[in-house]
Amino acid sequence: MITYFDKSRNQYHGAETVTPAGLSAQGFRFDMDGNLIAQYVAADMNCDGLADFDDVRPFVLAISNPAAYQAAYPNCNILNGDANGDGVVDFGDINMFVDLLSAASGLRMAYTWDGENRLIGVAPPAGTEQDGNLKVEFGYDYLGRRVQKKVFTRTGGEWVLTLYRKFVWDGWLLLMELDGLGGTGVPPVRKYTWGLDLAGLNGAVAAGLSTGRSDAGFGAPALQVAGGIGGLLALYDTLGTLQTTDDRTFLYFYDGNGNVGQFVERTFGPGGR
Repeated sequence: MITYFDKSRNQYHGAETVTPAGLSAQGFRFDMDGNLIAQYVAADMNCDGLADFDDVRPFVLAISNPAAYQAAYPNCNILNGDANGDGVVDFGDINMFVDLLSAASGLRMAYTWDGENRLIGVAPPAGTEQDGNLKVEFGYDYLGRRVQKKVFTRTGGEWVLTLYRKFVWDGWLLLMELDGLGGTGVPPVRKYTWGLDLAGLNGAVAAGLSTGRSDAGFGAPALQVAGGIGGLLALYDTLGTLQTTDDRTFLYFYDGNGNVGQFVERTFGPGGR
């Protein structure tokens, strides 16, 4: 179970993760545009938004007198000091807590954005990579649509491309996900079927209003346009394999506001129906 803690501007500043192995805490940092730029092991004991040496005194207080810490910092989570993730703040956290206040600041993951505020990369900080770590890169076209995703796995000290997805669009409607590593003859990983959205249009925007065609224009959406909301009818998933016996089909059902109310798998009986 994951519990999030928010602050001003509706941004999460921290999260607690509960697993059978215990509980760990982490923090998040944002740039001035509100983009998430860093995910780190929480060590912000005075809740000023930074993990620095000003947190040493409250950290010591949390160890020596937890009740006094909570009284002095009522809006802080004492588990920000749980550096080793065992669910308690005690002397076992000291060495790792000091490491978090070093130059690395406990940084676990760095997020990179381009000049259009589009996420283009997620990776561990340079110099902290370990085998088994993942790195993700995203690519966009001139309209700002995401057209590819690459996932790399750290293996033998090198980044190895292990997943490559290409995305095919009709206007602003996603039609297919292709396997970039599959080669010729490999079917799409997923296919999406669209119908009319809440506005009775096929995801149309701006110049496409009169025709209802999603390819008629790529301008800014007009106020009466639903932008495809409520229009996704079905998802066909091949699981990325050549065989068809493991293919799966899912159907979407909506309420009157365009919210997905049911996501149902379609099954086939004798005769294929």
